[in-house]
Amino acid sequence: MIRWRRYMLSQTTGYAIQALGFLATKSDFTLIREIATETQVPQGYLAKILHQLARKGILETQRGKKGGVRLAPGNEKMSFFEVAELMDDPVVTMRCMMGTAQCSPTRHCPCHDFWSKQREREQALLRRKTLKDMARFYRKHAKRERQSR
Repeated sequence: MIRWRRYMLSQTTGYAIQALGFLATKSDFTLIREIATETQVPQGYLAKILHQLARKGILETQRGKKGGVRLAPGNEKMSFFEVAELMDDPVVTMRCMMGTAQCSPTRHCPCHDFWSKQREREQALLRRKTLKDMARFYRKHAKRERQSR
């Protein structure tokens, strides 16, 4: 499991990216239980995240024997930044590194210049990486696991 908390994204956004990346490897509907197992994301938490993404049209859902969720067509091209926006992640908002309410481009804290540049670099990276990239990771990982058996 990837530990997103120490990095630039919230845990919820990290879990969303992992789940969506895994779903980008599938064409059929997939059970939440399988997604949770493969991504090592807690199933109850994952269900809430996927429900939110389905309401926003990122996922298609189907009930019944062959039910589950799948990525809506074309969404494998979605960037990590777009997922972060959907999840209202703090990385996409202007926030002060020091936590001061008055920090802004016109009235800023001592770390504002550094933090603004760092945030721009993080956002650029998130815009370059897509769910397709995450799908490649899962395919490579699955292949490696099959070979080690």
